[in-house]
Amino acid sequence: MERETLAIRALVVLLGLMTSISCIGTSRSELIGTAVAETVTVAPAVQTARATPTAPPAREVALVSFHGRYVTAMGAADDWALQQRPELDACGVFDWVDLGGGEIALVTCHDRYVTAPRRGTTRWDWALWQDSALGDCARFVPHELEGGPEGGEVAFESCAGRFLTAGDGGWASGLAWTVVAETDKIQDWERFTLVQP
Repeated sequence: MERETLAIRALVVLLGLMTSISCIGTSRSELIGTAVAETVTVAPAVQTARATPTAPPAREVALVSFHGRYVTAMGAADDWALQQRPELDACGVFDWVDLGGGEIALVTCHDRYVTAPRRGTTRWDWALWQDSALGDCARFVPHELEGGPEGGEVAFESCAGRFLTAGDGGWASGLAWTVVAETDKIQDWERFTLVQP
């Protein structure tokens, strides 16, 4: 971010110098207007060039839990929790972003990253949420199980070496049908099926 800001400032200075040399006799307000217009045109090009990913672009996926329900990103009123819903809606679709090194991130409909806790003692402590920043615990290692990632089963390992678990409706009120990351074993509830929405 700091390099990008320095690059934009350097462009502003260079454009100002170029404009002032080539426009001797032009008023100050005309020069400033020209420099600003050219900077506004060039700055997004610099940002676009820096933002061009070397990894493949994100793809959209939906995650179906072992219980046959869609993992869904809840909003602020539900503390950004991840729950499982019987029907697929817009917030049941995630952007699967390949971060390289075998890690991925899942971006929700709220433009937030699915994030796991680093430590906990109770199931409540291990509940997933969504964060606006890509922190260490928003990076997951997907483990391909039967059938591979396309229509097959995947388990997601968190920063704590725990696997995402899809709870059932019998969990305590407020935790029913949520997704947590508390176990270090892949069993039935840690298996998610990837589907193309």
